[in-house]
Amino acid sequence: MTQSLIESLPAAVAVVLIIVMCILLTGGILLFTYKVGMESKDAVMAFKSHMQSSGGAAPGTLSRWVEDNKIPQYIDSHSNKAYNILVLKVSLPSPQCQVSMIRCPNVPSFTLTVRA
Repeated sequence: MTQSLIESLPAAVAVVLIIVMCILLTGGILLFTYKVGMESKDAVMAFKSHMQSSGGAAPGTLSRWVEDNKIPQYIDSHSNKAYNILVLKVSLPSPQCQVSMIRCPNVPSFTLTVRA
């Protein structure tokens, strides 16, 4: 009986270690989630008390900042640039396309052939 118990000991130890690891992993995840939740609650409460004591932000602050910094124009110009680059890269060559050479000013030895 002792011989069979000794032979099955490594398997039993492995099973117990796997079970312990699963329990510890689950406990760690629960503890981490709880701590994150408590920190978030504390941060929200501190922010709420700060906003109540300072009277909150002035109405229209964000919209005024957007207008002052010309954010819609930046978005339009950058989205147009991205669209043009995408069309240039994705467009399929047609029979009437001509081959043009584009030289990069910062890299004199680099030449790019584009079908446009």
